[in-house]
Amino acid sequence: MGLSDKLVIYGNWSGPGWTAGRRAAPFIAANHERILSPADREMDGVDLFDNFVSKAHDLNEIDAEVELRARLGGLGLINNETMEFKDSCAYRYRLVYDANDRFACYTYYRGQLNNGHLGLTATMARRRELAKAFANYFWHIAKSNGQFVTDFVENLPSLKYGGYSSATLMYLKLGGAGHLFLCEMTKVHDLIQADIVGEFGPDIIVQSEVEGYLNAKFISPHDDDDFRPVNGKGFNVTLTRKEVLGASARDFRELYGTHVRTRNATKPNVDFRKKYLRKMRASTSSGKLEPQHKRRVVRVAQKRTHGHARAS
Repeated sequence: MGLSDKLVIYGNWSGPGWTAGRRAAPFIAANHERILSPADREMDGVDLFDNFVSKAHDLNEIDAEVELRARLGGLGLINNETMEFKDSCAYRYRLVYDANDRFACYTYYRGQLNNGHLGLTATMARRRELAKAFANYFWHIAKSNGQFVTDFVENLPSLKYGGYSSATLMYLKLGGAGHLFLCEMTKVHDLIQADIVGEFGPDIIVQSEVEGYLNAKFISPHDDDDFRPVNGKGFNVTLTRKEVLGASARDFRELYGTHVRTRNATKPNVDFRKKYLRKMRASTSSGKLEPQHKRRVVRVAQKRTHGHARAS
């Protein structure tokens, strides 16, 4: 564990390998995968950023993997046996990840199935089932990254609850977070096109099936049943559940271009980025996000309230 790993941890959900107040490193070192308990999932963040942005992102990535594991287990490609480890429940075996240890590796599991490993039979139906499982997994990750990028802009770490040093370091980290998360989104979409559509053709992705999966599995901080306000404050709504699920890859590629231009500017301007996001949401052209005039007024009122609180 390096010094940087310790420095960027913030709250209960924010930081590399840090979820619900626990590190993933001991589980990974033992080749296990932590399973979040109901109490873990109910753990609040310390402020709006930690609770609504980081927690939502963590739970979506974890749930995407859990669902993928279930599908892989049904195909005989992974053993989902559980065990007790470090005072937590864990899967005895981890998923196999890509070279960057970031995403579950479709090519590995496709090879296990296609090459007849473990005595499996690679019928076309089983191959398509595997591809569809990974398509849902990749879309889940992409939507989670998109939600993070848009929601962190107006829900940043609080000096009051995070402490000056950790909150400041998290601010600095977020300076490049949008760019990195959007790059990941682009990579995920490329994986779908190259590895899945490239092998089976465009008909392998049935949009209604993907939307059905996301409607059932995707966690949005805008759903009252999933989250509750922290410290008596509500979430500053940016994208609603419906808008996140309906936004196209093209919308996010435009947002990616905006982040690149902002990042390359002589003096990156956060206000410019916010203004552009609002402009995108207010656009009435085809495929754009719908106006949210009422919510925008609420956000301004909240900001003024927060500003007075900081001044006092």
